[in-house]
Amino acid sequence: MITFQFDLMRHEFFYSHFTFEVANDKVLLGCEKRTWPMEVEKDMYIHVDSLNPFCEAFYKTINPYFAAFDKTSGDLLYRFGNLQPCHAESRTGYCFTNPVAASWDDEVVYTDGCSGQLYVSKQSDLRKTVEHYSVFEVEMDKFPPIDTTYFYTYEYIGPYNKFFYRTIEQIKMTSTSIYCLLRYGLKSDQDVVKNEYTFVTINRKSGTVEEFCIPCESGMTPIGYGLKDDMQEKIQPFLFFKKKAHYGVRVFGL
Repeated sequence: MITFQFDLMRHEFFYSHFTFEVANDKVLLGCEKRTWPMEVEKDMYIHVDSLNPFCEAFYKTINPYFAAFDKTSGDLLYRFGNLQPCHAESRTGYCFTNPVAASWDDEVVYTDGCSGQLYVSKQSDLRKTVEHYSVFEVEMDKFPPIDTTYFYTYEYIGPYNKFFYRTIEQIKMTSTSIYCLLRYGLKSDQDVVKNEYTFVTINRKSGTVEEFCIPCESGMTPIGYGLKDDMQEKIQPFLFFKKKAHYGVRVFGL
């Protein structure tokens, strides 16, 4: 058992303790500043540049989305990662983020999940990036003009849903490749039956990105998708499904 040394209700950052990755002597938790779109009183952040995501100055500050905690003591070591230009251009703050990470040997790969950008760091200091890859790009040049009338409301994100329609749900890494489970669908409306899932592979040497559809046959009702790791550098996507009264798992070989 690990007791993390933070106050879940009063700390300046919220830590998504339900999503984590263990990397040797560290535990990585997704994090975000305690501000919109969380349920925080507007008066708590509206006049603070580093907390107001509708203010341009907010994006000139560091906005990490991962935190590293000591696995033994539970102490916070540091926070890392930073919101991307697509978050700044849309003024959506942490709204379109889904932090996921994976470790391999002495490395960690991590992403905010919605910008399509992946970063690799050594476990000795996760704040220093040694590799960067792009799974996809958000079309910022097609963003609508910023509508200030909807600032500080949940309605504000409506026009941006069609641009943030892909989410990296899971990642794995080996010495040669990085693998992603990619979901096509609204971040706010996850539906494993309606959403399309794909399997992405990235060659770490060439940077080549390949994407494959994960099929679901007629008569099967998908229940969940994931990545199978045999711990010997072989990663495969799998589908957990129901067919009539039976349940099954299908692993796909590529």
